[in-house]
Amino acid sequence: MYRLEIKYLLQIRLLYCVLTDLVTTLEAVKHVQCQVVQEHDANHTLRWVLPYPDPYNEMPEFESCPANQASYTDHRQPTAMIEWLEPVATDNSGDSPTVICDHQSGTRFAIGQVLVTCTAFDGYGNSKSCTFYIDVKDNEMPEFKSCPANQASYTDHGQPTAMIEWLEPVATDNSGGSPTVICDHQSGTKFAIGQVLVTCTASDGYGNSKNCTFNVDVKNCTSPLGLENRIISDTQITASSKGWYYDGSTTEYFFARNARLHHSSYWRPLLNDENPWIKVQLDGVHVITGLVSQGSGGYHNMNSWVISYLIQYQHASVNASEMEFIKDVTGNTAKVFNANTDSSIMVSIQFDQAITTDTIQVIPQECTRLNNDKHCSLRLEILGCSTVNN
Repeated sequence: MYRLEIKYLLQIRLLYCVLTDLVTTLEAVKHVQCQVVQEHDANHTLRWVLPYPDPYNEMPEFESCPANQASYTDHRQPTAMIEWLEPVATDNSGDSPTVICDHQSGTRFAIGQVLVTCTAFDGYGNSKSCTFYIDVKDNEMPEFKSCPANQASYTDHGQPTAMIEWLEPVATDNSGGSPTVICDHQSGTKFAIGQVLVTCTASDGYGNSKNCTFNVDVKNCTSPLGLENRIISDTQITASSKGWYYDGSTTEYFFARNARLHHSSYWRPLLNDENPWIKVQLDGVHVITGLVSQGSGGYHNMNSWVISYLIQYQHASVNASEMEFIKDVTGNTAKVFNANTDSSIMVSIQFDQAITTDTIQVIPQECTRLNNDKHCSLRLEILGCSTVNN
């Protein structure tokens, strides 16, 4: 009985050692010492037993673990490339533990904070972790894809202000989000005469911001352009004809150059002029917004005036001699402007839309009649301003 038990045990020992050599890839088996240990049971019977396959139960230890990593996003990117020295661990078994991190060095990290965990495994089911933080911040300002150009305008008809509109600025951010854009003045609001600097600020969600600015320049465009004060010279005023008056001793001619507001004389075409007109050539392109007219003012005891007229102008963008009528609301018909009802009171008219020109022509339509003759007596002032680019 005793010898048989030893025999079987020796056979088992031999079989175990053979199997151990075949399964060398199993860490738990690799370190088994193929030896037989003698011990007695409670009945003092001698037995042969094998040792446990894993004699170790200690966790690996980290010799190094990366420190917390802080970085900023790469230029115009929503991420940062983060690298660290791989952690190193040792084990009491003498073997090198396998270290695996849940994030890899040399990869991109998005804006924010991430906890990286690295775990060291020995070959006996023992493990230990070390952790560190990756903190990626965004310190780049948003960029404007578009910012309004400077705005130049004139006061609205009969108003001391102008309604100014612009396309809202557009900004982008490296984070991938859409920045909030706020302007200190709003498109579609009224601006008073003068120049205003508008500032628009784009802000991302990370405390970064950038400004774009543009000017709004509103000009009062109802100033006299120089007929009354003679800034416009006599040679700049021409007409279809000039009438005359004979008082029994001298002849007075009603020249085009007399067509100045509050002048002691006036312009009047010949009584038989079927298509009268008077033209003013300005010094350079101007914005014209209206006219002021008077009649004869009782000069030579003549009380006559223009009741209505048409206006022609040469469009500043057209390099041609053709004149263009100011149109009515239909855009198809020349607009008839109502003028004076007596010879002295000034009557101002303002255009629905300003015109840009260097030449303006007034064409009387209906005039007072004296002794069945058509007396188109006229004194003028032109209202406007120089172009906003001047």
